[in-house]
Amino acid sequence: MIGYAVLLIYLAAGLFCARVILYDKPPLLRAWLGLSLGVLLLMWLPALAAFFVRFTPLAEGVALVLLALITCGAVLWRRKHPCTVKPFEESDRKMLIALLCFAGPLTILSAYLQHTHTLREVDGALHVGQSTYGDLCMHLSIVTGIRGSGLPAEYTILPGNTLGYPLLTDTMSTSLYLLGMPLRMALIVPGTLMSALVYMGYLLLARTMTGKTSAALLAGGLLFLNGGLGFLYNFDLAGSDFSKIREIFTGYYQTPANLPDVNLRWSNLIADLLLPQRTFLGGWTLLLPALYLGREAFQTKARRMFLLTALFGAALPLVHTHSFLALALYSAAALCYTFFRDKAERRMLLTGAGLYLGIVAVLAVPQLMAFTMRQATNEGFISFHVGWVNHENGRFIDFPPWFWLKNIGLPLIAILCAHLDGKKRDRMDIIGGALIFLVADTIQFQPLAYDNNKLFYVWFLLALPAAAAWCVSLFRRMEGRRSRVLLAALFVTGSTLSGGLSLAREVLSDYQLFSREEAKMGAYIEKNTAPDAMFLTGTHHNNPVYALAGRKVVCGPSLFLHWHGLDYALRENDVKRFYSDPEGNLDLLAGYDVRYIVLGWAERYGMQTDEEALERLFETVYDDGEGMKIYTADRAK
Repeated sequence: MIGYAVLLIYLAAGLFCARVILYDKPPLLRAWLGLSLGVLLLMWLPALAAFFVRFTPLAEGVALVLLALITCGAVLWRRKHPCTVKPFEESDRKMLIALLCFAGPLTILSAYLQHTHTLREVDGALHVGQSTYGDLCMHLSIVTGIRGSGLPAEYTILPGNTLGYPLLTDTMSTSLYLLGMPLRMALIVPGTLMSALVYMGYLLLARTMTGKTSAALLAGGLLFLNGGLGFLYNFDLAGSDFSKIREIFTGYYQTPANLPDVNLRWSNLIADLLLPQRTFLGGWTLLLPALYLGREAFQTKARRMFLLTALFGAALPLVHTHSFLALALYSAAALCYTFFRDKAERRMLLTGAGLYLGIVAVLAVPQLMAFTMRQATNEGFISFHVGWVNHENGRFIDFPPWFWLKNIGLPLIAILCAHLDGKKRDRMDIIGGALIFLVADTIQFQPLAYDNNKLFYVWFLLALPAAAAWCVSLFRRMEGRRSRVLLAALFVTGSTLSGGLSLAREVLSDYQLFSREEAKMGAYIEKNTAPDAMFLTGTHHNNPVYALAGRKVVCGPSLFLHWHGLDYALRENDVKRFYSDPEGNLDLLAGYDVRYIVLGWAERYGMQTDEEALERLFETVYDDGEGMKIYTADRAK
């Protein structure tokens, strides 16, 4: 219960601070920004403490003291600067109804998917869904493995290498885990909370950008149910063969929003990013407030807004680096645009922007240098690459206009029309989004080109409100024509069908991540081995040693290590050599300071293990009688 109580304390503190600082904003905006601030504080305060006292309950206590000081500062500020808080008005009531109708169902869906996709117990085994089958173990390795570690930390799946991955979304779950939440709930609760804030935040942001609730609702639907025209590829044989449609609901990654074989890569935002990629979810939880505050800062030149934008922006590098880069690009474009547009206010603009840049530089650059750049300077990071995933071996795979049309679908036409008929109020967002798109389409920021989609989706979220407003305006101009309802239905259906089918597949998906025996072994390791013990295991991704117990392994899966730009080849080869010939490679145990050797089904068959040699050489400390064994490496027979 302590973990739940502490989470509520952070959220309450965020709400109070937002009430003090943003007293003149509508209550719904204050609530969203305050809850987002609470999440930011829960991510960052324990991490700051962990630089000095490691990730332990003591660090959580220090973080609560820091939170109390921040809250007391807000109280003192309010007493010194009393102000009238903007009350709930009629327009807020309408927006609240829109939020309940839009964010409410999506949050319920996300809560259900968090439940089915996060270590759901089935007869002792732990199950997940399709989209979390791969990524979840990487996040678990941080959540469980960073306990007792200071910052900077090391990879538990490749000890000796600094953990340069944006980790604060996962360490937030570590904090809740340390405070008594079960591991499963330490992932589900913040995951559902952040999902709700993303849905709520985008609707409020789109409403601010367009001035129309109807346009905001349409933009939100197009964003979160995205998927392009992929359904056409699944339906093209449905007249005589329904196997392609069945594959959507039964196959592994056969959904219409994500079919790499036909170069469909515009994955559904919820199913393929917000749900499995927790860093992306945490990044958007902070990015959307930063975009809202940044837009107002550049429009009004208010110093308070620049300061708040700087706070959210500077918090992003260790939460989600792509979101930080997208915010930086948007801010650069907004600064240039407003500098030339608002000539009479240039001095005020440069003062606020300089304050914004200075704070972000002071707070973010150390994060980038100590974490991100250590990893990004490895081979395979940051390269010139035109055409995103549509360019290979010096040529385009698809004709570029067709590639983007089939991937984004009908919303692309609306976006282009809105840009051509663009209103003055949309220009800053259009230019900011265009810069993000241009950079994402020409520079690859990690070994996996597909990951640039994390930049493209920020362009998409910025472009959709104007496109939705254009669609609503067109619909109203067609008043009196019954055909407008049909056209609107065709547009919405064609724009969301691929995404809807992708989400339906996630709802139905069910995969075993850890067997009952693996889950039992993970619990044994957690309870009976030292937190810093080194294990020699197979290199399979669903490994309970590092995922469930948080222990270090000699070498983790290439599925993660390759895309992080890490050199793991020697260790991987050493692991294979030992299992195939333990007696001839005993020196590896001392070289890697191995204390335990695991023998499960993955090691037995994936490593071609000489089990007889292990039995002869080492003492067994765990044997469940069903194939899972652990040997102690420091007590040879």
